[in-house]
Amino acid sequence: MLAGWVLVQQRMDGSVNFNRTWKDYRDGFGSVDQRGRGEFWLGNKYLHLLTQAESMLGVELEDWKARNFMQSTG
Repeated sequence: MLAGWVLVQQRMDGSVNFNRTWKDYRDGFGSVDQRGRGEFWLGNKYLHLLTQAESMLGVELEDWKARNFMQSTG
């Protein structure tokens, strides 16, 4: 993604269970290391704070064959 974007979710290898409670999704869970590896959800309360100002949504997906797809709005 481009500089200035916030990564809100990353799933890589299934090491983190995303079948969670509302509280987990509210607060966020998982972790990412300094090399950008890991699985996490940023948290709904942080998404809410981030979207209070004018913003743009970008979605970037990479499949298991390393094909990338991106769409943005705003």
